Amino acid sequence: MRLGDLAGDDVPTAGPETTVGELTAAMRNRGVDSVVVLDEGTPLGLVTAADVGRVYVEGEVLDSQAVADLLPENPVTLREGADLPALLAEFEATGAREAVVVDDAGEYVGVVTLGDALVAFGEELSEVLALFEGSD
Repeated sequence: MRLGDLAGDDVPTAGPETTVGELTAAMRNRGVDSVVVLDEGTPLGLVTAADVGRVYVEGEVLDSQAVADLLPENPVTLREGADLPALLAEFEATGAREAVVVDDAGEYVGVVTLGDALVAFGEELSEVLALFEGSD
């Protein structure tokens, strides 16, 4: 399965100049744990509640800080044509649990999570098992 088929585009987005206060309010209001930061359609990275929490614990004042300051140096970004094994290899290599999916031009397509990958593998396994059930 291609990541482009699996990626959800329902993750909220924000510009790099959005303040952390605005970002956390949007996360709370939408009931989400992450926001994709875009600059004119190009993803710069993903900010999670855990990212905000780590900076908060360090004692930084966040409300007026730009979300661009919270972005990881090397965000996990994969092309929409990549497959599930490539996603899992990237998750294993980076320790990430979410990845931004882009098209060939580098434009934002959506986000895919470890949970999405596990569900997709489960569905594929169910299809294979169904083949064996009918072969008696």
